[in-house]
Amino acid sequence: MALPLDKIMKWKNLAQTAASRWPGRVEVSLDENRLTAHLRCSPDDLQGVCGWLFFELDYSFATLVVEEETASWSFRYIFYGIWEAGRCISSFVTLCQRRRFPVSVV
Repeated sequence: MALPLDKIMKWKNLAQTAASRWPGRVEVSLDENRLTAHLRCSPDDLQGVCGWLFFELDYSFATLVVEEETASWSFRYIFYGIWEAGRCISSFVTLCQRRRFPVSVV
């Protein structure tokens, strides 16, 4: 997908912006070929990161994918953006988390 340079630059700044807001707490990797960003954060930062994507960056919440693993759950919050006027057009952001099953003492 060919996009104007200004739209690509705004999208590429996603990692820098997340790093400045949540230093060392939000990992970001960009897939430039698919115009997709993958973010990983702790449960403590989840609400803030989702709010940032939704309210400040105009992404829409698309779906939640939950996978059961051996000793944990994997949560993927998928956001979708079709941006205009200097913003990215058609990109996905996946916010991943893993949570361990609660341990019960008998």
